[in-house]
Amino acid sequence: MNGIHIHQVGSDSASTLTSARFFLHAQFFAPSSSRPVARPLRWVLAKNRKGPDALLHFVVCSVVSIVSSQRSFTHDLALKGIVMRKAVCSWSLRPENTDDLVVQVQGTGVNLIQLALDPIRRANNAFEELRVIQSAGISVVSGMMEMIGEDYSTFDSIRKTGGVRPDETWEMNVESAKSNALLAHQVGLSLVTFHAGFIPHDDTDPERGQMLERLSTIADIFSAQGCDIALETGQETADTLVEVLSDLGREDVGVNFDPANMILYGMGDPIQALDRLAPWVKQIHIKDALGADSPGVWGTEVPAGDGAVEWDNFFELLSSHSLDVDLVIEREAGEERVRDVRVASDRIDQWLSKRDRGMA
Repeated sequence: MNGIHIHQVGSDSASTLTSARFFLHAQFFAPSSSRPVARPLRWVLAKNRKGPDALLHFVVCSVVSIVSSQRSFTHDLALKGIVMRKAVCSWSLRPENTDDLVVQVQGTGVNLIQLALDPIRRANNAFEELRVIQSAGISVVSGMMEMIGEDYSTFDSIRKTGGVRPDETWEMNVESAKSNALLAHQVGLSLVTFHAGFIPHDDTDPERGQMLERLSTIADIFSAQGCDIALETGQETADTLVEVLSDLGREDVGVNFDPANMILYGMGDPIQALDRLAPWVKQIHIKDALGADSPGVWGTEVPAGDGAVEWDNFFELLSSHSLDVDLVIEREAGEERVRDVRVASDRIDQWLSKRDRGMA
């Protein structure tokens, strides 16, 4: 883990109080299924040998402050007709470092992020990186794990190198998953997403069985740290993914539904796919695209609302399935990412408001 021990903050009061504030903030703004704050706080209290009364006073004040902020935040969303939190993918902003990430996230007007875990766990001081993010008032709703060796330069290259499919990177990805799962636990996350890779459509294909075994292994690794996993959609049809999820039969494995990926990979209509996959949806990426002219090549990603996704129908379907999950804006093309995220954020408000008016 490259020396990452976020819980182990030492016995001095200052570092203990900082750690307590970090865990309170992370847990109160995490999804509802995340673990309670009791265990990390008991750990911090045990480590604080110098001033337990001061720490307890700090903890009580922090809880009151954070709960009040959360209630205010939720109330503001309710006034706008929004029942799901908006966030942005950290990697969409292509930050040069954590300070740059903070500046760009603040520029989007969105104060929640899905965090790429690998750059943090490889940092010299992961706790300091996370402290910078938290101190800026930015909260992490979920994590994302990259699979080692993935090559997105062409359609064929990612088919060969993506996810858990390649034998040559499997053992390294297991070790990466262990490190990322521990980091997710230390941050207080309840969900981490990744691409499984191109799962064969034929259920008799031996490679499909091997990939399911590998996905179960990764699910076990994250489950041991109290974290669910969600597979990115798009690299297989909704029907294939439904079969895979049914075969896995695990409540801690779901999907991160990305409607644009269904279009970019040519794997079917995103509205129909969402309808099929709704029981397994744990998070949604707000992203848009135009389809390719021929199969086997990429479609074109465009700002949310400018592509082929029928967003009004999309949000109506979310309501019909009573899906209350985070809406995470992802933008992986274009040179005006901050602007595009702001546009997507405004359009989410409009789509949700329109949906709510229709339900009134």
